[in-house]
Amino acid sequence: MHNTTFQKGMAYLSAAYGTELSRERLAVYWDQLAYMDDDAFLATVKAHVASRPRFPVVAELRDAYRQRCQPQACVHRLPRARRVDEDNARRVLQNLKTQVRRPCP
Repeated sequence: MHNTTFQKGMAYLSAAYGTELSRERLAVYWDQLAYMDDDAFLATVKAHVASRPRFPVVAELRDAYRQRCQPQACVHRLPRARRVDEDNARRVLQNLKTQVRRPCP
């Protein structure tokens, strides 16, 4: 994450919760959160402000970030396979063969 993004996010939190941040506290947050993606960090900060009544500890931001960036575990159903018309499949294959050029040696 860029330092300016971190500063924006922490200023947003500070303003939202009326909390002054010392250099030492900012250094701890930076040390623990610097690996985060800029856009995802800012989105996490805004989501926290929208849903939580108090200033977040580092672990809360880290957990919220992980949940945001984790691939969704959902099951997708594949469409049922249709029976392939063999004559049509042969025509498509022949058509493709005529359109593909072999590379020059």
